Amino acid sequence: NVNADWTCRPCGRFNGAEHKMCQQCGKENPNWVDISALPTDGRAGRFGGHFDRPDPEEAKNEWNSDDESVDDFGRKKKKGGKAAAAAKAGAKGGMTEKQKAAL
Repeated sequence: NVNADWTCRPCGRFNGAEHKMCQQCGKENPNWVDISALPTDGRAGRFGGHFDRPDPEEAKNEWNSDDESVDDFGRKKKKGGKAAAAAKAGAKGGMTEKQKAAL
C-alpha cells in the first residue's frame, strides 16, 4: 500500500486509504500517490527492493572464489581442496587391497 489512511485538514474527517477525496467535504488528499503514473518496469522509486525480481536477460556475475584464502563467512579455507585430495589418493595407490577385492 502506497497511500495510507488520512485526516482531511479542512473538515477534520478521518478517511480510509482507498479514498482520494474526502468523504465529507470533497477536498483531495494532498499526499495521494497515483499508482498508474509510476513506472511499471519494477525497478524505480518506492516499489524497488524486496519485491524487485531479477531481469532474466541481465548477465549474471561470474565469480570464482577458489583463489581466495577465506570463504564467504570469513573462515580460513583448507589448503589444496579437491585437487590435493585426488593427488594424495593417487600417491597412495588409490584403493587398498581390501577395497580392490570388494570389486
